[in-house]
Amino acid sequence: MCIVTPIGAFYYETEDSKDESQTAQMLFEWMMKKVQALVGKGGWWRFNSFITDTCNTMRAVWSLVQRDPRTKHVFCISCNSHGLQLLIHDLLDIEPYSTLLEKAQTIARFFRRAKLQYAILRKNQHTHFGRSKAFVLAVSTRWGTQAGLIGSVLDNKRPLISYLNDENAEQAPDVKSIIRQTTFWAFSDDLYTLLGGISERQKMSESTHTHIGQVHQCWIEVHEHIQVTTMEAGTFQLKPEATGRLLPTFSAHHQKQNVPIHLVAYFLDTSSIQSKQIPISEQNEVIIAFLKRYGSDMARQQYGQFHSQQGYFSVTGSVWELAGSVRAFWQEVSIFAPELARLALRIYYTLANSVPSEPSFSTQNLIHDKKRNRLDAKRADKLSFVHINKRILDRQPSDIRGWLDRRLKDEDLVEYEEDCIVQDACEEEPGWIHDFIACSSGG
Repeated sequence: MCIVTPIGAFYYETEDSKDESQTAQMLFEWMMKKVQALVGKGGWWRFNSFITDTCNTMRAVWSLVQRDPRTKHVFCISCNSHGLQLLIHDLLDIEPYSTLLEKAQTIARFFRRAKLQYAILRKNQHTHFGRSKAFVLAVSTRWGTQAGLIGSVLDNKRPLISYLNDENAEQAPDVKSIIRQTTFWAFSDDLYTLLGGISERQKMSESTHTHIGQVHQCWIEVHEHIQVTTMEAGTFQLKPEATGRLLPTFSAHHQKQNVPIHLVAYFLDTSSIQSKQIPISEQNEVIIAFLKRYGSDMARQQYGQFHSQQGYFSVTGSVWELAGSVRAFWQEVSIFAPELARLALRIYYTLANSVPSEPSFSTQNLIHDKKRNRLDAKRADKLSFVHINKRILDRQPSDIRGWLDRRLKDEDLVEYEEDCIVQDACEEEPGWIHDFIACSSGG
């Protein structure tokens, strides 16, 4: 669990559930207990959003969050990067793309396991490129590795072909038969074009600076990319039964991933006004329903003025000089349209992903390794807390760092780290976690 604040995303806690079943009710109660400790009895307004993956259990937790009177105002968001990874996974289940991926994986695995053969291939790489080029193995849970695998095999096409004629090369009929197939290289090139465009947008979505106003546009671009790729890539046309399944697969994921808040965020973005984007009637109904639930009648009126550029939002108004920064724009608008601006700022301070939770797994793997396999979960969690958050605090700008230093001195950090190592529990919660809070859950 991570906490996202105006000055950054902080690691909060990882807890071992032991033999307890991770049901939606169990996860909801655990999360509410942790947030209660942070915000206090009267501070639930600080809990702005709850960001998770898209599994059914987490969606059931969303329902519990939205039904609870304390958290009915909270935005429940699915991680956009995770959603794009699921799209890639399902696209690769379509034939012949699944077979192509497996063939590329066979080549990469062969050279990973056969050290001598890899040394021969490296010799050929130096002949062609003057340097070595590594293979990427595809792992379903590692974002971008599928496109990385296809790309790394394509990068090594010439050395692989030279490897076939090397007298020291091992007799590996499976691998060599794949390398000899001209259709393998042609289809792989098209598949890389398809996956590469989606992976690029996935990388952009992984930034902690992204907000949910960019999600709807991201999926529009992915849709256009799939359409253009399948029309322009020559060998894709040889498999109409496969290309016919690409867009339906995309549509299923788009419908599941994009919730009303993404549409609202897209049309509250100043760029939608400047590009003359107007919501169709169905979209407008979704937006009005969202504003009715999370806003007020005044917010709905102000939204109408915003999109028609009337009243305070007149096209000649000075506020449009800040249109290049959506947060600065709505901060300025809060003077004369506070109801809509308050909601817009809540939306644009909401992350589009659960990426802040991901580094905690790598950190705990470094801490809880084979040499320290008797380290219990609580102590590993405390060491992770100090390791991750100290680095985040050190990266803050000097003005924010000065503000933090007045509240958390270096000697306090040292003392807290010692307590983490020596004690079994830490009673005090960190005092610098405040204001808008987004729980980013990973697992």
